[in-house]
Amino acid sequence: MTIKPSLRVVTGAALALLPASLMAHPGHGETGAMAAALHPWQGLDHLLAMLAVGALGWRAGGRAAWALPATFVGGMCLGTLLAAVGVAGFGIEWAIAASVILLGCLLALPQLPKASWLAVPILIGALAHGHAHGSELGIGSIPYFVVSTAILHALGAAAAWMAVRQGSLISLRLTGGAVAAAGVWLTLGLI
Repeated sequence: MTIKPSLRVVTGAALALLPASLMAHPGHGETGAMAAALHPWQGLDHLLAMLAVGALGWRAGGRAAWALPATFVGGMCLGTLLAAVGVAGFGIEWAIAASVILLGCLLALPQLPKASWLAVPILIGALAHGHAHGSELGIGSIPYFVVSTAILHALGAAAAWMAVRQGSLISLRLTGGAVAAAGVWLTLGLI
């Protein structure tokens, strides 16, 4: 198995963009539109989950290409609203790390389950990610991180398209394994 040069370039660029902060919350102390827009990009947990959702949507194909990312965005908005009205979140960081593991494992599968089955873990993970956003940034942040999340979903879908176009579904599956491993690493950081 060889990875084509363009996939190496995309992978290298993605690694170069990795933030110094691995967990995107809490305690950054930033507020406002810019903080909300950058929030999904500032933690490996959110970044990997959102890219994986875009890749899963593209792999699932058809309506799932937009429905799975839309499910994530909707769930994230609901999680933010729950946090904003004071609904306590227990184990949110654990749920976020678990969502990264699960999304990576799903992406690594040789055959994806039906999109309706994929939507369930995507929605649950999105609720946790949204609650974390809402706890830190509040309800006014929704429009800003929704746009950032949609961009990350599109980048994940584009990376999946490029990998498969180059005849390298295995590299996409290996990427899923790497995402799951990163989720395990994030989980170990919570202990």
